Amino acid sequence: MATTGAGLVARTTRLDTDVDLLGFAGDDGLLFESTEHGVAGRGEALRMPLPTGAARPTDTADVVAAALGEIEVDDEVGRPGTGAVAFAALPFDDGAEACALVPSLLVGRSTDGTRWLTRIGTRADSGDGGGVEPSGGGSNGAGPSRFSVTSSRAPADWCGSVAAARDRIRSGALTKVVLARELVVEADEVLSPAEILGRLREGYPSAYRFSIDGFVGASPELLVSRGGDIVRSQPMAGTAPRSGD
Repeated sequence: MATTGAGLVARTTRLDTDVDLLGFAGDDGLLFESTEHGVAGRGEALRMPLPTGAARPTDTADVVAAALGEIEVDDEVGRPGTGAVAFAALPFDDGAEACALVPSLLVGRSTDGTRWLTRIGTRADSGDGGGVEPSGGGSNGAGPSRFSVTSSRAPADWCGSVAAARDRIRSGALTKVVLARELVVEADEVLSPAEILGRLREGYPSAYRFSIDGFVGASPELLVSRGGDIVRSQPMAGTAPRSGD
């Protein structure tokens, strides 16, 4: 596995068959998908340590862009998500370690139905990927037979936090509060990321589902996306009034 993009080639070809991105990613792959579009990857062509500190988001974008720019691209599809793609999940703690991953095998689909396969390797690698097909990673087994769900906070403590937040808003000390309550799930077998994501897809089909290096979830929000010179944002929690700009 490389730590820089130098010497790597990303070859993208069209796929004539449909692709189940979640099935392809399986338990140990990479995934970012919505109802109509997304990408999924397996293997690792490149793992990049990311900067720490308060400027991490900007510095991360620069590091990832530089690494991807070193990868040679042979792309017959030419859509957003083709070629080399990096996946990353940034911790809330700016000092915590993080990395971006570029899969060696990636499949994707766009809203118009276009589907593609990207293989990343050195120029000496076989152009056909050594016979690797875009089949799924699958689940790790039947899953747990029992599990328990408990709250890490007592109900009275949680209700007290809600009341305190309400009172501070009423007093003018705060204008908005986002409260979260941790739930601890314990099972008698390892939980399958693919199974969890499958349930999330069934229950929340319009959400954006993701699986990145052990971080799994679904969100109704897409904070920002860019395709060429078109930038879109669709936050669901944008309750503050619009300003002049």
